[in-house]
Amino acid sequence: MKALSWRRIFLLFLLCGMVISAGALMTGCGKDGQNGAAGANGQDATFGSSTCTACHHLDNSAMAEGLIQPAYGAGLSASAPTATAGTAVSIKAKSSFIPTGSTTTVNATGYYWQQSGGLTGTFTGAVTGATVTFTIASPPDYLGTLLASTVYPDRTMVIPVNSYMIEKASNAELLVYIFGDDGKIYFDIVLLKEPGAANALKNLAPRETTGLANVPLNGPVLLNAQGSDTLSLTTNPSTTATLSNPASKIYSFTPDVVGNYVVTDNTNSSRNITIYAGTWRGAIVGTDANNVPTPDGSCMVAGCHDNVVAQDNFTPWKTSGHAGIFSQNLNAGGHYGSSCLPCHTVGFKTGAGNNGFDLQPNYASFIADKSYFSSSTDNTRYQRMWASAGTTTDYSALAKETNIQCENCHGPQQQGVGTDSSAHMNVAGAPRVSVAAEVCGSCHGEPTRHGRFQQWQESPGGHANYSLAARGTSNGCPCHAGQGAL
Repeated sequence: MKALSWRRIFLLFLLCGMVISAGALMTGCGKDGQNGAAGANGQDATFGSSTCTACHHLDNSAMAEGLIQPAYGAGLSASAPTATAGTAVSIKAKSSFIPTGSTTTVNATGYYWQQSGGLTGTFTGAVTGATVTFTIASPPDYLGTLLASTVYPDRTMVIPVNSYMIEKASNAELLVYIFGDDGKIYFDIVLLKEPGAANALKNLAPRETTGLANVPLNGPVLLNAQGSDTLSLTTNPSTTATLSNPASKIYSFTPDVVGNYVVTDNTNSSRNITIYAGTWRGAIVGTDANNVPTPDGSCMVAGCHDNVVAQDNFTPWKTSGHAGIFSQNLNAGGHYGSSCLPCHTVGFKTGAGNNGFDLQPNYASFIADKSYFSSSTDNTRYQRMWASAGTTTDYSALAKETNIQCENCHGPQQQGVGTDSSAHMNVAGAPRVSVAAEVCGSCHGEPTRHGRFQQWQESPGGHANYSLAARGTSNGCPCHAGQGAL
């Protein structure tokens, strides 16, 4: 058989490159990162030859010479290079392999660069050298990139947002292929951060959302209009909240007053959506010696969810992984910090005035408290948060909104002082209940640690095919609908 030329191999590699690169972003590899300072993110993980074998070259043979790591041009940080939209940046890949002393070098074929995702841009000049020049388009299309990184059915609905989408809309993603004289083709991924994305996206998607109609106060809501339908805001408890149309079919508004907002589908009123805006509450009031949460009796076992008035969901939850994710990580120490809290607490950074975790008293001092955030293990930390009530460092209000609680998946509980959300009480509409995978994806769609949602979306065999997984499917079809599985 005639041997394949490098060009044919390269063309074959390009066909699967996008899939491989997506997988590299979704799954961790290499050695765990180093511990950070109290309350701070840890140092990024390092990558070793034994763990990156399948991803960073063409075949699965041993890669003793290690991974190529890009060296960025002047003015670019090696950890998070910044590329302002409209401004050309120079990026350079290393010409030698690691570890130091490797005999492998780049062969005469050299390099090949391409954009693989994120904010659109253009290369200036050749893409076959070690150094390339790239410019992110100006103005950058944050919203278009955000929406292009997910798939959702075409119907009038609240659009769910996961952090993978936010990352895509914050960066331009480039791939560099490097041809070694050992006959292998290597590649690496370069993310160019666009600094303006942080300000623009906070008005579209400040953090992950589930797609439910029960939303936090002062958190932006993205809406899709089915087909050629148009939407309008017909019931509005606020005098300032307005429905905008930043892109075709896509609308947004920010509820800034507690209450119910009715979004009317002007083509088909049966598609109208009532948005319930409220504040976070937290449903635990303490912990036992084993860090098992104690329920708030007003809404749990001693209240409605007592298996008489309503199902007791608290008992199976309190011994689940969700109920102990914060307490376990806090006590274990290590690199635990604020970057973990969006999914491990209630209402973290979801908007002003909505009573989320970061808005509780002494939040800033807690995050900076080295007795709670250090590399050492301390099995008393979580219980000390509860015991601190009444002291100068009272963290009990924070403790009430720790771990993954009911509200993380079902939306805010409060609607006014001392009043349960009408979304909670409106059982017929069930706006707080959804078996859609996007609810899980709001946290389990987070690169690079928890990309299970994206792995499911891209799974072979059509597992994530929306036409098969129709959410109105009969209960007799448990393989194609969450309702059927339940």
